[in-house]
Amino acid sequence: NAVPHWDLLDKYKLINFELGNKITGSIPSSIVNLSNLQWLELNNNQLTGNIPSLIGNLKSLTALYLSDNQLSGAIPVSLGNLPLLETVYFNQNLLTGEIPSEVGQLSNLQVFDARNNQLSGAIPSSFGRLSKLRGLELTSNKLSGSIPDSIGFLVTLTRLELDNNRLTGKIPDSLSKNPDLMSILLNNNRLSGPIPSLVNLKNLTNLDLANNEFNFNGMENLPVIYYPTIYSPQAKIPLSQNGNLISVTAGGTLANDTFHLYKDGALLITQTADSVFNLPGEGKFYVTVTNSIATNLTLYSDTITVSLTLADTTTTVTQKISGTFVTDINNGIVKLLTVAPTAGADQLGGDITSIVTIDTSVLVSNSKPYVRRHYDVIPSVNAANAKATVTLYFTQQDFDNFNTYIINNNLNIPLLPENKTDNGNVRITQFHGTFTGSSDPANYSGSTVFITPSVVWDNTNNWWAVSFPVTGFSGFYISTGNAVLPLTLLQFSGIQKGENNYLHWLTADEINAKEFVIQRSGENSTFKNIGQVTAKSIIGNNEYSFTDVAPLKGINFYRLQMIDINGRFTYSNIISLRKNNTVLELSAYPNPAKNKTTLVFNAAAAGKYTIQITDFSGKLIRQFNWFSSIGKNKVGINLTNNTNGLYFIKLTDKFNETHTLKINKQ
Repeated sequence: NAVPHWDLLDKYKLINFELGNKITGSIPSSIVNLSNLQWLELNNNQLTGNIPSLIGNLKSLTALYLSDNQLSGAIPVSLGNLPLLETVYFNQNLLTGEIPSEVGQLSNLQVFDARNNQLSGAIPSSFGRLSKLRGLELTSNKLSGSIPDSIGFLVTLTRLELDNNRLTGKIPDSLSKNPDLMSILLNNNRLSGPIPSLVNLKNLTNLDLANNEFNFNGMENLPVIYYPTIYSPQAKIPLSQNGNLISVTAGGTLANDTFHLYKDGALLITQTADSVFNLPGEGKFYVTVTNSIATNLTLYSDTITVSLTLADTTTTVTQKISGTFVTDINNGIVKLLTVAPTAGADQLGGDITSIVTIDTSVLVSNSKPYVRRHYDVIPSVNAANAKATVTLYFTQQDFDNFNTYIINNNLNIPLLPENKTDNGNVRITQFHGTFTGSSDPANYSGSTVFITPSVVWDNTNNWWAVSFPVTGFSGFYISTGNAVLPLTLLQFSGIQKGENNYLHWLTADEINAKEFVIQRSGENSTFKNIGQVTAKSIIGNNEYSFTDVAPLKGINFYRLQMIDINGRFTYSNIISLRKNNTVLELSAYPNPAKNKTTLVFNAAAAGKYTIQITDFSGKLIRQFNWFSSIGKNKVGINLTNNTNGLYFIKLTDKFNETHTLKINKQ
């Protein structure tokens, strides 16, 4: 209920005025005329409006209670004119603006409580002059800036509650000298920097530093006698990348910190007293840090996403390898190779210098051609005996350049893989000895080892991964095995004839050749045998053909497996042909049509189809896309707005082939 006669209070020489019964309305300015008033309590009402600006006229006031109302506006500057004021409670209102620095003139003030308002700006440093202040409670406002150092020198202070604001900077060192502090609430701010030692605060029983931007810097000095002591969680710490190194700064004594590196959500590496990691390849990375003394806190870093590419020029990286972790050798931008040390006495480890060299043309040494991209791996220790599994990476263009050289120079050696499928021809030649900086394998001084690796096409990164175990490190070059057939494949080609695919090839100088096995694969499938042709094994040129009478829908890939009488074989180049008639049926009903018709087509492959409607003159009336499924598809076409006459529906399939149907609207 409202108080209808605030103005009648002037005739009373009130000392205390207490009113709390859900009173509405505003506090009248005439209340400042109650010059004898010592105690003003209007808690737990529904008062609105501003606190009277001349509240400072109440010179006898010792206690001011205005909590749990809906008061708005700023705290009056005149509040600083009340020399006897001991207690101020403004909590649970809608007060805005800055706390006036004049509050620092209230020499008798013991409690200042303005929790749960919308106060902004900085905490006035003038609070440091309130030598009798026991409680400063500013929880849940919008205060910013730093905590004034002067507050720490208030030796009578027992409660400092500044939580849930926007405070920045560090905790003042002066707080460590305040013996009477019992409660320090600084949680849910943006505080950072070192935490002062609080071991001398023997009366402190409640300390909350959670949800700030602290790390372990100073947390090791937090006394364990605090009940409760809360300092977790904290904001994420930055994860920095410098080339192929990633690191965090967690604070505290480094020997007490343990760092955990995660890749794509899975723990990868754990190390103590070392905040720097070699970047282990591609993925999403973050680090968590724990401390052996501040055991209740785990710091989390930012997450960084690393996408590596293969080098397109000669690149050198020196990187430390430890344990048996699978490690990508990279410089933070490009990936050179991957090593997985083999556990044991000769396990690869320590600093490893890796070099990828890309020659300007196919290198030929001792009459043998090599792929332009080749590698050198140089361990700093035990280079001759170190053991690991190595994966080298190559682009399809690397292999294509090699194959082109072989074909153009009519060399009778197998080709490297095409069409994302290993053909069994990749061979690694390892040259032991000291790398001289020259691409020529003849410059290596040690022995030579020939290796048949595992070869896999990486669909995600679109490159070849060539893996093999190795003992001892040096240079690694790719070529192919020796020619296994005494014949020369002059040509392998194909054309489409109707529903069939016709294959044709020419050979020369066949000796001991047994047969040709024709192999076919579709999109994203492996090669399978579909037929064979007996070799003529006659000196001179020979001509062969084979007809695939049941091609796969879509693209068909073909290759020849050429086998000699001893069972040895090699592969031809790969060719591709695409089967036509991917739409087996195209019709519409009803036809003739009135207001609508339904287009029906039987799709052999799923994908995007374009449908165009044109009039008899060829003018485009309408065009739209249809995403089909395999099999029968039905598409409704509205002809309501079309005039009567002949129209054409043209369907363009995913292979850019067109199919046309004539309809008549009546």
